[in-house]
Amino acid sequence: MLTVFLGLFLLVVGCIEHRPTDTVYTPPIEDVKQEVKPKWKGLRVYEGVIPCPDCSGIYQRLALRGDSIGAFRLTEIYRDATEDGDETIVTTGSWKRYYSKKSSEPRTIFYLSEGSLKDSTRIQRYEVQNGRIIQLDLNGKTMVADSNGRYVLKLIEKSK
Repeated sequence: MLTVFLGLFLLVVGCIEHRPTDTVYTPPIEDVKQEVKPKWKGLRVYEGVIPCPDCSGIYQRLALRGDSIGAFRLTEIYRDATEDGDETIVTTGSWKRYYSKKSSEPRTIFYLSEGSLKDSTRIQRYEVQNGRIIQLDLNGKTMVADSNGRYVLKLIEKSK
């Protein structure tokens, strides 16, 4: 019975369809608009400190791999969170870049999802600006940054 179960499991896993990671739609030439969207390839690393009600701040380091869809690694260090000092949490998952046209000005958004993009326990959004990203709340609204630029992560590394 165990052999049959193992055989079926290997058969199902072997039949999983592998799709390319780049899912950007390329319209026919006659439908192409004048809008030029930037290409992001390779690795991008952002970092900064965001506020924390129970500690002295959360240092975040976000590494994104891929072009418009890929994998991410978010390292969060909660400073002075416990009596022993800092607490570190590392989250990995999938991310996708999309363009939001809901507001008066179109915005580029990074959508991070712990695990897969379709099924997640934790979702984060960041608005992309020149050399930085700004964390958005659960409704997609910009979080109010204080004079220290909190909720802002700055681009520190970029590779092609």
